[in-house]
Amino acid sequence: DRAKARGVDAIAETCPQYLFLGAADLDRPAVDAARFVFSPPPRSPRSHEHLWRELIEGGIDLWSSDHSPYYFADKIGRSETPGFTTTLSGIPGIETRLPLLFSEGLLTGRLTLERYLDLTSRNAASIYGFANRKGRIAIGVDADLALWDPTMRWTLGHEALHSRVDFTPYEGRSVTGKPTTVLVRGVPVVADGELQAEPGFGRFV
Repeated sequence: DRAKARGVDAIAETCPQYLFLGAADLDRPAVDAARFVFSPPPRSPRSHEHLWRELIEGGIDLWSSDHSPYYFADKIGRSETPGFTTTLSGIPGIETRLPLLFSEGLLTGRLTLERYLDLTSRNAASIYGFANRKGRIAIGVDADLALWDPTMRWTLGHEALHSRVDFTPYEGRSVTGKPTTVLVRGVPVVADGELQAEPGFGRFV
């Protein structure tokens, strides 16, 4: 905020792990704690409160993931007693980032719908120079849309994820709201939660 007030073109982002995971998770037994090793490390509830305030008030521009698609055995170096210095830093997060913010930000009333869309779509399109093609619903803009069931209650777990991962630090966490259909350039690529896209459909932008 201070940099922006001075006219600096500063951009701030945060990720779900900095609001939903905490320093206490690292106090678990070694193998369990390894699921929470990422950089910077998880912080205190006071830090969570500060980040929520910045998300709400506009001090943070982007809601990111820092997605690291490890198999857990690779993350801990296939050790039965992994240590902090030998455990690979990073966690999977790309599929859980939007449901977590939808459930705990939008549905709780912390965030308005406009603010949710800014954090998850519009700001990124603008910052990366794609506002004429991405990030909004308008004539001439790519029809990249996610259709949500805002009342669906479900449990996060690695078996429901589609990345090359076999763990999630959010295992067993219940959330409300789930994208059920996804369109890219107007073409359904996910329908009823199932992938429909063929290899090669994606494009570099």
